[in-house]
Amino acid sequence: MRQIKILCLYGFFSSLSLFAKQRESYYQEKFAKEIGGRVEVVLKDGTRCDIETNTHAIEVDFAAKWAESIGQCLHYSSLTGKKPGVALIILDPSDNKYISRVKRISSDFNLGIEIYKIDGQDTPDASAKKRAPGEKEYWITSSGKTHNKECYNFGTTKTGKYSDQSSGINCKICGGVDEKSVPD
Repeated sequence: MRQIKILCLYGFFSSLSLFAKQRESYYQEKFAKEIGGRVEVVLKDGTRCDIETNTHAIEVDFAAKWAESIGQCLHYSSLTGKKPGVALIILDPSDNKYISRVKRISSDFNLGIEIYKIDGQDTPDASAKKRAPGEKEYWITSSGKTHNKECYNFGTTKTGKYSDQSSGINCKICGGVDEKSVPD
């Protein structure tokens, strides 16, 4: 009976990537072009580094596989002598919590992992989920916390309002005010 449960769980988790807009390799190749990296570089032990640049060995994966990506990038880094990197594919704003987890683990254990976000909605058929120009930059919850558009809480809490200005109380996960949107 236990084996059947394990097989069912394995099947369920294996099928999760089927709901993605594209395969991992699509995002891997697209991101490698953006940063000038090479894909699927075979290492001396026969493993393949997803993306290798002049300075980094990067693991690319869907955000829910964040923990696995940490181990893989550290392995690639140890074999190449390059800095470790994790590029997580964000399919939904709620996936941003996985970025926070990798940041925390890297910081807590002094791993020096460079973390990249790949917009999983940025595909040829993703225009329906993109925000229109002129839409508000922040979501202010009823408790007054500011969430930026990258936060998984952006527009998802039961009560709140969209705003162009921060409330002054920033979310501890996303930081509230997005530095890129603050004028110099």
